[in-house]
Amino acid sequence: MVATLLAGCHAVDVIAIGADGSAPGGANVLLNAGCEEGTSQWNAWQGTLSTVSPGRSGAFACEVCTRTDVMGSTLDANQGTNDVSMPVVGSTWIASAWVRASPGTTGAISWLSVREWEAFGSVIAGSGSPESTLSDTTWTLLEVTHTVVGTNDFVLDAYVAQAGQPGDCFLIDDLSLAQR
Repeated sequence: MVATLLAGCHAVDVIAIGADGSAPGGANVLLNAGCEEGTSQWNAWQGTLSTVSPGRSGAFACEVCTRTDVMGSTLDANQGTNDVSMPVVGSTWIASAWVRASPGTTGAISWLSVREWEAFGSVIAGSGSPESTLSDTTWTLLEVTHTVVGTNDFVLDAYVAQAGQPGDCFLIDDLSLAQR
């Protein structure tokens, strides 16, 4: 279930979870996890977001291209979508994403992070996967496990980051965020 709430001055959609902090059936709570439905539910920070074909699975993958004036970019959920609302302290979440460099991109690294946000927009805790050097021919699985520690969390989310050269692009597919 998706509900719209007012957080500060922003209306946000949040994914409903069970009273114990779980996603229904431990299922992936991320919507449009592989950009099969275009770029809805996602945005790029310090970059541009599009879809490319083929994806690792399915017809499409998300592609983020870093702006030419910065050295890195991320794929993030749109405000409030693909977030876990009010995660329970002590609940453990596993995030994963498949990544690779766009053809011609070399030397870029990528990682996956999970963040706990408080209602006023500050990150209060998080975990990150090890960094991985991207190949432009082979998909790499990034995974991270995070146990919720904050008592005033508003949402839990995940993002995929890339660091490299200005203008570098990377592909992201089959993202997942689920309770263990």
